[in-house]
Amino acid sequence: MKSLMIVNANNPKILLDAVLYGADGILFDLAESVPDTEKDAARLLLAEALNFLDYSSVEAVVRPNRPGEKDFELDLLAVGPAKPCNFIVPAATPEYVAQAAALLDRVESENNLPAGAIRLIPSIDSAAGVENVAAVIAASPRVNAVIFDAKNFLADLGAEASGGEQLVYARSKIAVACHVAGIASLDTPYAGKPDGLTADAEAAKALGFTGKVASDGKQVKIINSVFA
Repeated sequence: MKSLMIVNANNPKILLDAVLYGADGILFDLAESVPDTEKDAARLLLAEALNFLDYSSVEAVVRPNRPGEKDFELDLLAVGPAKPCNFIVPAATPEYVAQAAALLDRVESENNLPAGAIRLIPSIDSAAGVENVAAVIAASPRVNAVIFDAKNFLADLGAEASGGEQLVYARSKIAVACHVAGIASLDTPYAGKPDGLTADAEAAKALGFTGKVASDGKQVKIINSVFA
């Protein structure tokens, strides 16, 4: 998966049009882009979309709310029966990955889905996550990729974003761990000036990343080209 495009799971039109941008995967966000008052409706809307719309040309990836929040379990139990390809594990730790895997065991058992059919993508977004990335990957055989979240990683460090150089260690640690495990590594969304995306993607690729998260459809073509 070279490109994974974020879309708001609470917008019916976006759900209809998501496959048109050419991304390898669609990241349906139930967390940051959905207000608290609309969480229940968003879960039901996404489950319905996954059941009735044709996403066969992409990998359907769901970003639930953070582990430890009540909506995390609700997200997996409500959307899991629609059998997305993957769930992200936000703020991933080995314990959170194991918790998500156990919930998916339950979803698959209760809905007659093949065991292990739904995979997990931990999101590494803290200093501890970077240092423990190998343990996070090893926490469940469901893990088939890792996402790096640079914005929250820098916030955890208390550092201001100042350029790609400050991310070299974290990127390298994640990319190497994923390579050793034989899984995909997806670099952080790019939030700078539009003309800097190519250089940012190339820097990630040079460190071993296999793809990148796109924050909108305009970024997909560039990301696909860099990671081709």
